Amino acid sequence: MRLRELSFHRLHDAGVPQIPGQRALVVVQVAAALVLLASAAIVYNAFRRVLAVNLGFDASGLTVVSADYWEPRLDSAGAIAYQREWLRRAAEEPGIAAVAVSSVIPPAAWARARWVFRGGEELPPGTRLGDSPAGGMRTYLDIVSPGFFDVMKLPINMGRGLLESDDDRGERVVVVSRRLAEIAWPNENPLGKMLSLRATEEKRLPAMRVIAVAGDVRFASIFDDAPAVAYLPAVQHPGETHSFVVRSRDGGDVPDATIRRIGTATDARVPISTTSITGEIDEQLGP
Repeated sequence: MRLRELSFHRLHDAGVPQIPGQRALVVVQVAAALVLLASAAIVYNAFRRVLAVNLGFDASGLTVVSADYWEPRLDSAGAIAYQREWLRRAAEEPGIAAVAVSSVIPPAAWARARWVFRGGEELPPGTRLGDSPAGGMRTYLDIVSPGFFDVMKLPINMGRGLLESDDDRGERVVVVSRRLAEIAWPNENPLGKMLSLRATEEKRLPAMRVIAVAGDVRFASIFDDAPAVAYLPAVQHPGETHSFVVRSRDGGDVPDATIRRIGTATDARVPISTTSITGEIDEQLGP
């Protein structure tokens, strides 16, 4: 027993030699732990920012369905017929609370603003636009169907939402965001005012009557202030490509099998794909 104690003390006093590789490994492990902690803090703070930001709509339970009308060579009339039938079938699904079509479903980082003008202030056809044309207002355009605001849970603060009667035979109408109303008609009631799109090379486009003011949304980036947005009836603007936005009843994503069953029953020739709004938010957050 005495010999063992003596041997132990000799080793302790002399010190057990350390291997250089072990010291380097410890340094690497500590550095890696610090990097992970820093990354976790960045992600946590990003999520806190998103939770603190009011998107302007309820993103939970929303699924985006994109349809490719080019592969089966559907013209504008065929695409509109497909959309109407898809909407009808989706509305009959017990797990779907609401559905609509939209050309840009926020938040869409790829979206680009366009120039709009107060009625009568638009530039003549063929005019080349400068960086800031007189009277022009940079505005995001969204071509939507009736029911879009209900699906997104995007409030209408003044006026009425879009109706089925807002078709190609009726007066051209538009719903503007609160921000656009403030820019175009500060301290005025925007209802009944006229808004115009940029003229084409050949002609002016019909002016649109403002029928409602919707709440503001983080339309492109979730980190930027809400921009000016104009919502136009899909039937009055058939040349745009539209996606379906679907809200589930249980707050989760609509099952892919449900989406594909609707698509097959509507027209099996039209390829479809799905994404979630929360996925777009995660993509903007980054790694």
